[in-house]
Amino acid sequence: MVFEDYELTEDQRAMRAMARRFATEHIKPIAADLDRIVDPKENFPWDMFKAASRIGLRTLALPERYGGINADLVTKIVVAQELGYGDVICAKTISQCWKTSQILYDAGTQEQRESFLSAYRDDDTYLISVALTEPDAGSDNLLPYNEPGGGMHLSARREKGGYVLNGTKHFIANGHVAKLFIVAARTDPDVPVKQGTSFFLVPRDTPGFSVWSVHDKVGFRAYGQAELVLEDVVVPEEHLLGGKENVDTVSQAVTPYSKLDIAIYSLTLMESAYKTAFDYAQIRVQGGKPIIEHQAIASMVADMYISIQAVKGFIRQVVKLTEGGKWDPALAIASKVFASEAALKMAISAMEVFGGYGVMKETPMEKHVRDALIFLHIDGTNQINRQKIGSLLRSQES
Repeated sequence: MVFEDYELTEDQRAMRAMARRFATEHIKPIAADLDRIVDPKENFPWDMFKAASRIGLRTLALPERYGGINADLVTKIVVAQELGYGDVICAKTISQCWKTSQILYDAGTQEQRESFLSAYRDDDTYLISVALTEPDAGSDNLLPYNEPGGGMHLSARREKGGYVLNGTKHFIANGHVAKLFIVAARTDPDVPVKQGTSFFLVPRDTPGFSVWSVHDKVGFRAYGQAELVLEDVVVPEEHLLGGKENVDTVSQAVTPYSKLDIAIYSLTLMESAYKTAFDYAQIRVQGGKPIIEHQAIASMVADMYISIQAVKGFIRQVVKLTEGGKWDPALAIASKVFASEAALKMAISAMEVFGGYGVMKETPMEKHVRDALIFLHIDGTNQINRQKIGSLLRSQES
């Protein structure tokens, strides 16, 4: 874990204990079965999610008016990790709500907050989804080419009293279960994507909006990514997020936690895999002694420990700077890149400790590997994130 109990306030320790109980009672018992459900449209953990909502986990990041406690960065990390020790996929399903609801709170007008976040607060099955990626436009939305043809193509045509949206989105997190979508659309196709994109609030039941499919993934199977189709979807002017056209309101509203999110779950998966492999290495006897006493296994375990400490230090440094008012986006992105790659490497090593059993469903190790693969592709590919870091470093020097 990133923080020990002695480093936390009394309230943060209470939140940790609550999250730990919830993970033990509601997440750990269902994680393996969720992973084995074949149809990706049928494996969303609704009972777990509603139970989490009833105790305030879904609305944790919001102010009290909208059902939350306005949780600070450390509290979010503590809760996310405890939930993640039960299963990182179920935990991410909950913490994604913190990111999306806070985008609406930070970027939305007061009228939009009252209209949508009040409904969100009162409905245990309410999820919000951010629709950015398209079949032909993913990474070039995050690091766009400086020309009008780059980036997304879903269009928003202005008409009297509102806009008409047409296009397709895919890989959209929780898109098959969300009730509200923050949809990115080109309001000015003649300028680069960062200057010509606006965001719209689109309820699921809006005429012309449909979910066509849910992508089937190698890992993170209960965390669905959907394909969305918008055909002549009419959106009133008051649903333009923040009330402004051609402003990247979502990027401006993304909180420090959302940049750390994947680094935190990478670490959580690493710690879970390490503990399982370490415990097994102490009881598995080969050559007349526990395999942890063999030099090869001892070296693997040592490397796992080193990786965990490195990722933990990375995250702590980001948190320290952020809490001190020195938010460093390059360092935060770097923590995601480093942690995600370390998690995959370590998950494979931990699986190898089990020998032939490592790839069998009887152990959790092969699932750790499949889930770790997904970290490389969430919140931008690591190749694009490296380019973003380089761009940020150049701007700091100029």
